Amino acid sequence: MKKINIPLIIIVFSALWIAFFLYSFINYQTINVELNELQQIINDVENKKYYEKSLQSLQIEYDSLGQTAFAKKSSSEFIASLPKIAELSGILKLNVENKGNRVEEQYEVTELLLTTVSGFPEVANFVDALEMSGFPIQISKAQMEYANNNLNSVLEVKLYKKVIEE
Repeated sequence: MKKINIPLIIIVFSALWIAFFLYSFINYQTINVELNELQQIINDVENKKYYEKSLQSLQIEYDSLGQTAFAKKSSSEFIASLPKIAELSGILKLNVENKGNRVEEQYEVTELLLTTVSGFPEVANFVDALEMSGFPIQISKAQMEYANNNLNSVLEVKLYKKVIEE
């Protein structure tokens, strides 16, 4: 009968168990990293959906503002809505100075001096919103100065409202 070498069998089985546990540990680490990456992707997708939904609701609010809130009957109502327009456009600071009204041909012209503090895209959005207002406007003068990561702009705006002749 052959003699069984028990210490050799124990060493071989121990080496196999160590190899198995080492493989399992490495595999676990790899799977854990992949799961973390998948979780990050899921979070990114959820954030993207949230931002898309937020952007969509802002777009709806912006569009409805263009259709309803800008349907003003007088220039004073329009001037009163300027802070809301500025807020939706992202303007950090708005100062409105009414320089007066006068009648030119068949239009009542209201001259405004608008001073804004914000970034350039926000000022561009603000001007776009003004143009969507339903009132014909003319920006007769624009001054812009970039300082402290903000754009300080002064816009002279003429707001035209057709005078109804009775």
